[in-house]
Amino acid sequence: PLAALGLTLVFLLPPCFILFGVGRGRGITSTREEHEQNHSEKDIRFLLWGNTSSALAFFLASFQVHEKGILIALAPLSLLALDAPNFVSWFSIVATWTLWPLLNIDRLCEAYFCCMMIFWCTKSIIGLPSSTSKQTRWEVDIFTQWRLFGFIPYLSYFTMVILHVVDFFFSPPPNLPDLIPVLFSVWGCVMLIFSFMVTIWAMFLQT
Repeated sequence: PLAALGLTLVFLLPPCFILFGVGRGRGITSTREEHEQNHSEKDIRFLLWGNTSSALAFFLASFQVHEKGILIALAPLSLLALDAPNFVSWFSIVATWTLWPLLNIDRLCEAYFCCMMIFWCTKSIIGLPSSTSKQTRWEVDIFTQWRLFGFIPYLSYFTMVILHVVDFFFSPPPNLPDLIPVLFSVWGCVMLIFSFMVTIWAMFLQT
């Protein structure tokens, strides 16, 4: 527990430091007039990114975190869908996927797949606003701004599908009965650590 507490505090330092700087008025705008005009809109975005980052810090490092705690990070991030549509969409799928071991135990497999399919169909039909349209000054979608990371969604989707296939058609060895849930946890942890780093990058980019 003490190690978890220390790691949680370490993870909380970057977003809290950036939010503290924004609260003191550093790095928001160059003049007081611009600050008075735009501070409300931009401060709200900083707060939403900071809430997401802080929630991920607690989820990743705290002691005995429940799987549904990821929804605390997803809630504020969903309000940033116009700023980072591709990242928000990807994170929504990742957050839902990480709940699979819990939903499987609770016999909510049908609800899980139905929600996933409804989200995919809605996204395909309606679509999310592209961050390349330059409709907002606060575009911080890492999958669009950095082409180097464009492969990450496809890699993560492929791995998630593979793990589902393994879960459905293969049985773990008798000496490793929890192998598949552990694999889900490990890959989910990798993607959530990446998401945490993206939130820090998005906040730093806007300072």
